[in-house]
Amino acid sequence: MSARVPAPCVLLLALLWSSCLGVRIPVPVPVRIPPHEQVARVARFVAHQCDWASMATISTHSPVKGQPFSNLFSVSDGPPGNGTGTGVPYMYLTRMEISVQDLEVGLLCSGVRTRPPASVRTRPPAEFIS
Repeated sequence: MSARVPAPCVLLLALLWSSCLGVRIPVPVPVRIPPHEQVARVARFVAHQCDWASMATISTHSPVKGQPFSNLFSVSDGPPGNGTGTGVPYMYLTRMEISVQDLEVGLLCSGVRTRPPASVRTRPPAEFIS
């Protein structure tokens, strides 16, 4: 004879068990966006909160030579967490990257960073590649 355990009971047991073992379950902490009048604080906030950026260059490669070309990059301003970022964006790039090759020819580029909507669950682009 087998007994079925309702799903809420399983969840409660799992939470109780993890708390007994000292396992911490991450809880999203709401962040406060600085007032838009404080431009420097907003820029540092965006630099720290956004892990991905789009950088556009003028392409030097066929068949789109001379046209705008954009790539997505992983960006960091320091370790994750509140108050630990510098506001200075860092990207680890290689000369094999197409955008880097474009920048070696012409130093024109533009970048975009934005926070995803709270309702969207984001994953790094590498997870979409099979």
